[in-house]
Amino acid sequence: TTAGGGWTVLGHYRYPGNGNAPGDIDNRDYAYYMRSRTRQAFGLEGYYGDPNSPGPWMDWRSLDGIGFPAEMAVVLDMNDFSSGWENYDRKVIYRVKTADQLPNYGTDQDLTTGDNLYWKRNPGDAWADVGGNTSSGTYYWYTRHPNDNYLVLFHASNYRYLDGRGATNHQHSAYWGAGMGGNNSWHHSAKILIRETAPPAAAEANEIRLALGADGVRTWADNSLSATCKQYRNPPAGKAYRGDIGSGWYRLRTPAGDIKAFCDMHSNGGGWTLVSFYRHPGYQNAPAGHENRDYDLYMHARDNVAIGNAAYIGDPDSAGAWADWRLLSAVSFPLEMSVLLGRGLPYLGDFSGTSAKVIYRVKDRTVMPNSTTSQDLVTGDNLYYKLNPGDNWTDVGGNSASGIYYWYPRASNNNYLTLLHESNYAYLRDVPRGATNYHYSFYYGSGMGGPNDWHYSGHMFVRELN
Repeated sequence: TTAGGGWTVLGHYRYPGNGNAPGDIDNRDYAYYMRSRTRQAFGLEGYYGDPNSPGPWMDWRSLDGIGFPAEMAVVLDMNDFSSGWENYDRKVIYRVKTADQLPNYGTDQDLTTGDNLYWKRNPGDAWADVGGNTSSGTYYWYTRHPNDNYLVLFHASNYRYLDGRGATNHQHSAYWGAGMGGNNSWHHSAKILIRETAPPAAAEANEIRLALGADGVRTWADNSLSATCKQYRNPPAGKAYRGDIGSGWYRLRTPAGDIKAFCDMHSNGGGWTLVSFYRHPGYQNAPAGHENRDYDLYMHARDNVAIGNAAYIGDPDSAGAWADWRLLSAVSFPLEMSVLLGRGLPYLGDFSGTSAKVIYRVKDRTVMPNSTTSQDLVTGDNLYYKLNPGDNWTDVGGNSASGIYYWYPRASNNNYLTLLHESNYAYLRDVPRGATNYHYSFYYGSGMGGPNDWHYSGHMFVRELN
């Protein structure tokens, strides 16, 4: 009945009182509620769909049939849901442009670009932009107008209720700083509802959407395949990035064959294809036998070849290193190549908030790292870089270089991320020479492989620019 009706309840968070959550993190109401993600129902099954349940739950499965843009209403401290909530004071209604802006565990959402997210307090109010200081992260969704602190979902202070880390907390000046989770002074029960802003158009009703197969791999619902992750994310007419959306496994139809690949559909607009992963094996580096070393597997990747244990290929969190250059056969150039560094942490499907990353603009295939060849990184606009998606492209600089087993882009006054470093020679089966090593002046001199003092795990993604 509320504001014309048609609202689907997506979730309910029960305020557990001033005692907060129980001692076991795995059983905490915060943890259950905050770890919900696309196509998951989270919480006790007996509570699903109950807007007044004694415990929290979230059911993102309901989003499969929702057309966007959509309205998402969040109502605080409403004990009885039988009489509607349009006149209830403690609420906020959001206009969410696409499913990518909805809160989702493990990812960041772009809440500020264009008309991605609007808000109003009452159904009859005009929509207003949420403001530029709105943000989100792995466990929080923090919408905030510059002069008006209003309702927060999944607040950053919830970190301490999820994985034991120290809490962070924004300071709020008014009631609308209240939300779900967080410390007791602003911690409230809440219900989340959603509805389409308009019925789907005829063309939308006939479009082909994504479907998740029994094997956990996404394809188009008519069983057709796209060649790259970007082509799934930004499909041609007649198909739409709707249905079983999100980061995960997709099947790609490439000139090298049909390949199961991991797609990041959230970072900077999504559409990134994971082409390699290097697992940081800890400070012990690689095992004694050259043939078994992760360095060796990773560094021998070459054109149209998949290197590494077949069970690992495509897995963003595998137990070992792999590279699958077959995927490059379907990608048009110039392309973007993003490289992320870490210490073996799981990949959560979004790299927007990762500080240790570099994004390259690669002019053509001959500039990509490739075993046994050298690449011309410095001529013309062959290779540009930026450290963040919103930065401008910058030339890598004349002292960049590559060789048989290294790819070393370096700006003259800025040592930044290196792939396939020359010091890896010591870890390769067919190169018995001793290792050489450059010295770095700050973090972006780190990279994949090499001696322990700068040795990191790395994910490499590609996405066509056009």
